[in-house]
Amino acid sequence: MSYADDLAEMITDLPVNYTIGATTYTGAVNEITKGQDAGDGGFLDDFDLTLIGKKADHSSLPAIGSKMTVDSQSYRIERITTTPGDGAEVRFDLMSADR
Repeated sequence: MSYADDLAEMITDLPVNYTIGATTYTGAVNEITKGQDAGDGGFLDDFDLTLIGKKADHSSLPAIGSKMTVDSQSYRIERITTTPGDGAEVRFDLMSADR
């Protein structure tokens, strides 16, 4: 079994839809951090997560700083990482768009 097969199985077992622009993809969430961040006028909900997708699903990767929606929550892309070699995986490190 290849890593691409493992990735596909993980996404099948733990699917989450995410939208970049007008396109919706299916991936899996690796890590979620929730809390509150002090901001002007009080505390704001703060959500951060790492989302894993199939690199082959993306004809091109979005720019750092662009927005993505995951389960109706808006996030800003802070970092994009791809796996070396086969390039099967793309990881998006996301920060709540409210920050």
